[in-house]
Parts: sequence; structure tokens; C-alpha cells
Amino acid sequence: MEGVVDRLNVVLIVVDALRAQNLGIYGYHKDTSPNIDWLGKRGVVFDNAFSCINTTDPSVTSIFTGRYPISHGIINHGTKLTQSEVHAFLRRNIKTLPEILKSNGYITLALDWLGRWHRKGFQYYMGIDSAAAQKSGKTKFGEMLGASKRLVNGLYIRLKRFLFRSRIRSATNITKHTIKVMEERLDRRSPFFLFIHYWDTHTPYNAPKHFEKRFFDENDDSVRIEDVLRRIKNPEWREYLRKVTKGAKTASEIIARYDGAIAYVDEEIGVLIDFLEKRSVLDESVVILTSDHGESLTEHNIFFDHHGLYDVTIRVPLIIWCPSIFSSHVRVPSLVQHVDLVPTVLDILNIGERYGFDGENLVPLIRGERDRVRSFVYVEEVHTQRKRAIRTENFKYIYALSGREVVCRYCGFMHEGIKELYYLREDPRELLNVVERYPRVAQELEETSEKWVHLLISKVRRQTIGEKIREIRRKLNSMHRGNSIS
Repeated sequence: MEGVVDRLNVVLIVVDALRAQNLGIYGYHKDTSPNIDWLGKRGVVFDNAFSCINTTDPSVTSIFTGRYPISHGIINHGTKLTQSEVHAFLRRNIKTLPEILKSNGYITLALDWLGRWHRKGFQYYMGIDSAAAQKSGKTKFGEMLGASKRLVNGLYIRLKRFLFRSRIRSATNITKHTIKVMEERLDRRSPFFLFIHYWDTHTPYNAPKHFEKRFFDENDDSVRIEDVLRRIKNPEWREYLRKVTKGAKTASEIIARYDGAIAYVDEEIGVLIDFLEKRSVLDESVVILTSDHGESLTEHNIFFDHHGLYDVTIRVPLIIWCPSIFSSHVRVPSLVQHVDLVPTVLDILNIGERYGFDGENLVPLIRGERDRVRSFVYVEEVHTQRKRAIRTENFKYIYALSGREVVCRYCGFMHEGIKELYYLREDPRELLNVVERYPRVAQELEETSEKWVHLLISKVRRQTIGEKIREIRRKLNSMHRGNSIS
């Protein structure tokens, strides 16, 4: 690529459950994100970036593989993950971004709690099953899988709940640990890939109290928490919401906690940027900030979680800061998705191999050489409902795969309808379902979505067959060499 600076570092920051619309750079009226805004004002801001799914495990996998969940095979999350889908993912031998960069001479470091297959390619990884350093990128198959069904269904969720209550994984500690790891492993002769996953913007929205107080207005009139809890038909989810909203009387107080958590993480991102600048590596780096998904704070009767396929949950921030390549501030209005990140990073780094990505290279879009790379985004939901969504610039169509899968297993009731169509130009908040007004538009979008899914599945089958043929050839060549020696 013309003008590329060789051997740039890569810093990928994922802020869990951070929705774009609550950041200043995306027009929020509250001052939640001065450091993120600083990056955006000097970098490339994608105004319409979307996740591929609304839960963490499959979303982070899409970010690292450049493939939709249907393609990489991880569609469930957390306790709903099955051993068979993780086995299938590992059998496909899909190269992840850290694996690709490691094979190209990068030091790969991750400050993250997800563990399992997310460790692939990292030479240092702080996983959910251990706060200690994992100094080798190699992991036992059983560790990546979660060891057993019992662990996945029992110990995993207990650890996750403990970590969400604990300050162990607070933004402050993550940043301190990151700086310590960088100081110990920073080698100016080798470029590095650093992945940092901040969790404080995930429920229960952890932040020191003074951050929350910045954003709470006693005069805000919003729904009462007790009224929210009365609507929830699933007793387990009701009890979960009761715990995470403890001490609050209204939804406004919880939204203030969320905004406070953003400000808290933003402050730590500022600390990280200052460290990189003082070590004279910031200008030699590509810094990418995004989220795995957004968050619904009250919209569509979805409270303090990220189920649903509305824009509050699937529209994510995406900022790429790289002054040595993109010297001026650019705002990109076109539709983009997480799957576009890996091919874009590899182009910026001048790493030309192809790995069967579903995503598109965004560099021509940034440079103004193309108006768009896609006419729609495709997103799906598996964890609480089974739905698909296709979104164009003007319309959003959401549909359930069956009548049985339209009832939310968390809330115990149906959010909106089995088929939903929103005319975004007139209704950006997705309040009015116009599926009966525009039935032909809904039908065309559903047909396009189903064709897209079929193409993805066909592509996976071709790649699987190709991999099997290559494996047979490798075995035959090995046998041939063995016979030659004998």
C-alpha cells in the first residue's frame, strides 16, 4: 500500500457494552469521553459501524477472524456455548488476527478475561481462569474448550459473576497491568499487538461513585426500578436486575452509572495514551477503539442489557487513529462492520495474505476512493431470542426465525413483533413498526438476508472441503516422504 510505514504497532481497545451514542464524538450532550473524543478528532471516525451479533464471545471472535458468526461457528455465548461448536471452530483452523501478526514477527499481548479460544495467537494472555500471566501462546485443547460441560455451566458463570462484582478487573487495574506488561516486554526492535478489553461499562456499570454523581440529575423523570422489575416474567432475570440496580430508585440513576462507567474507562484510556506517548511508540502505532456490542438502557423495554437488534445494541463506536497513514481527521458515514477490521489492519500493515475473510478492506473508503463497501449490514441474535436483522441506510428489518424463538428468555415476553420494519430516515429511534405499510420492502430485505446467510454457509462448506483436501494431501506427502526415506 502506497505510503505505508513499515512495522507499525497495533493497539486494539474493546470497551465492553459501549454504545456509540453515549460518546461525545458521536454527538452525546454529556461530557463522558474527552480522551476517546481526542482520538476521534485526530483520527478516522466511522459513524455507522455495527457489530455482527449482540453477545461478547461470538462478537470478539468476529473481530479477530474477520468472519461472521455463521462463518466462524461461534454463535452462542457463555453458558449457552456447546462443546460441539467450539470443537467445530477449532477444527476449521481459522487464523485469528493475533496469530497472523505473531507469524509476521509481532509480540502479541492481551489484557482480557475471556480465555478459551480467545487466547489463540497471544504470547501473553490474562485469562478468566487465571489472573496470572500466561507466558506462552500455546494452550491445551481442554483449556480453550473450558475443560468440561460442568465447568462451562457451573464454574465459568460463578467466576464471571465474581469478576463482575470484583474490582480485580477494574479499568484502573487493567491499565496498570497493561503498563507493567508493556514495560517488561516492550522491545523497540519488534512491533507489538496489544489487545485491551475494558469491562466496566458492562452491568453493573462499575465506576467510583464520583463518576456516577457527575451525570445524575435529580430532576430527571424516568421509569421506576420497581416498575421495571414487575414487568420481568423470568424470576432469575428479575433477581439479577434487582442486584445490579441495588440502591437505585429510577432508571435515570442506572443510566448515570453507565455514563459514569464510560467516563471512568475514558480516563484510564487517557492514562494509557499518555504512557504510549511518553514511551515514543504512540506515533508508530495504529490505535483502534471499538466495542463488542452496545447496550439497551430502557429502549424497547430492554433494561440494562444488550439483547435485541436495535441500533442502541448493535451500533458500536469505531475509531482508527494512525497519523502516519491517515494524517487528517475523517468521518466515514458508510455502513461498516466488525468483520472489516482484520482486512483493514492487514492492509495498513502491508501484510498481503488472504485468509478467507467475510469483511472488506476499509482503507479505500477512508481515502475517499470508494463511497461504500457494502449496501447493508447483517446482524443476528442467538442468546435470548433467535432473530436476524438486515440494515440499510434507510431501513432496518428484524425477523424471528420461528414463532417459538421470539419470546425473550430473559424478560419472558416478546419485544415488539415477530417481524419488524423501521424507516430509519424518519424514525431513527426505531419506535414505529411499518412492516404493514411497506410489505414489499420487508419481503425483499428478508429474501436478501436469507440469500446472504446461504452464501455464507456455502462459503464455509467450500472452505471445509478445501481444508480436508489439503489435509489429505499433507498426509499423502508425509507418507511419500516416509517411503522415500525407507
